[in-house]
Amino acid sequence: MKRNSLTTAILAGLTGVAGMAGVANAVNVNPDGLGQVLLYPYYTAREGNDTLISVVNTTDQVKAVKVRFLEALNSKEVLDFNLYLSPYDVWTTAVTDLGDGPGMRTTDTSCTVPYFINRSGGEQPFLNYEYAVDGGPTGIERAASGYIELIEMGNVENTTLAAAATHGSGAFNCLALEAAWTGAWKADSSAGMSEPTGGLFGGGAILNVDDGTMISYNAEAIDGFWEEGVISHTDPGSLFPNLSQGADETFVFDNGVLHNDVWATGLEAVDAVLMYDKLFNEYSVEPDLNAHSEWVVTFPTKRFHVDGVTAATPPFTEAWPTACETIEYDFWDREENQVREGVEVSPRPDKPGFNLCREANVIRFAAERGTPDHTEILKENLRGDDHAHLSYVNFDLHNAGFKDGWVRFDFGDGGTHSITSLDEVEYRGLPVIGFWANTVQNGALAGGVLSNYGAAYKHRGSRYIE
Repeated sequence: MKRNSLTTAILAGLTGVAGMAGVANAVNVNPDGLGQVLLYPYYTAREGNDTLISVVNTTDQVKAVKVRFLEALNSKEVLDFNLYLSPYDVWTTAVTDLGDGPGMRTTDTSCTVPYFINRSGGEQPFLNYEYAVDGGPTGIERAASGYIELIEMGNVENTTLAAAATHGSGAFNCLALEAAWTGAWKADSSAGMSEPTGGLFGGGAILNVDDGTMISYNAEAIDGFWEEGVISHTDPGSLFPNLSQGADETFVFDNGVLHNDVWATGLEAVDAVLMYDKLFNEYSVEPDLNAHSEWVVTFPTKRFHVDGVTAATPPFTEAWPTACETIEYDFWDREENQVREGVEVSPRPDKPGFNLCREANVIRFAAERGTPDHTEILKENLRGDDHAHLSYVNFDLHNAGFKDGWVRFDFGDGGTHSITSLDEVEYRGLPVIGFWANTVQNGALAGGVLSNYGAAYKHRGSRYIE
């Protein structure tokens, strides 16, 4: 496949030009927010934080969806199960501290297998089985932050099972779906199923009652993930499907140009649609507003490149349990000033980079030197001893005068991080999702009322495709 201008792509769609028929089955990030795969860049149940999650089925079909919670350090599953969304249904849950550790709590009656409402009153602790032997921290505390992926597995066409999953059908019975996994679906998991058709959207909100803040974000939606005709309906205990199993063709827009490429694997296809050469966002640590800023930078495909291997595969460069990527950066205040070390010279000396070693990284912006035990907003903690590199990252602004501004991360690094398609097109950078979390306070209201505010802003980026 070749890269095409937007005009060519539109004309091809109108005229049925050969080679463009597969548009619906090429992996792409849907700018409208609907997809077959939803990626939620961050959850936390640390220090009073709760994370509220929702997913919406916009179609008239019963959707089978794999729900997967992955911890932040190495993307090990801490909980996964099947969700069956009835037509036009919404499912909600919360990631919270259950008392003995983090877990999921839901009061939503949408069908899950296992059906948590029936078995445990809607609560399910997170589990450390997957990461207990990977060389990282082993305590359940590790599961208190991470990210979430939802992957549509297919549509339920079997009349009886579809009715069992549908509120108001008169036959609503989630236990019948559980029973199907010891009967019809145990024998053939695709029985009575049709291929995924998308139409899911979702979002998250990080709520801290004591701090009086809520940070909300939209899930990243990947559409065209599955090849035409594929049904990957797996049992609730399966680690499949995952992000490496989708289609191998992609559509990526870059400055008005549509790039259509084919990859050696489905994993590289997902890498490509999420890849940024440079990442941009703002920060504010204005002391008069008691402002705090933290960036979430999540690499949702990193585990497939670094875990369980002796050498990482591109675009990542180091294998777990180190798995650190050195990132170059530049930052400016709001008057386009940059930090210069010592005497100003031209050209300016290179500044040292810093390491991002986790899969879901939290970067704390600080005008003053120092590293608290946990960050102010998301409450990510410092780690000691052999796992210090898996702590949050402290972005030292060096100078209190740089209290507001913006940052540019260089993920391309001259080609160090890159992948190449089968038609020899190079994509530089790293596959990344995330947002800037910002909180401020207003203590000047009448009667001494203290007001807290929170917001989240999705990262922006630029691509290198040559």
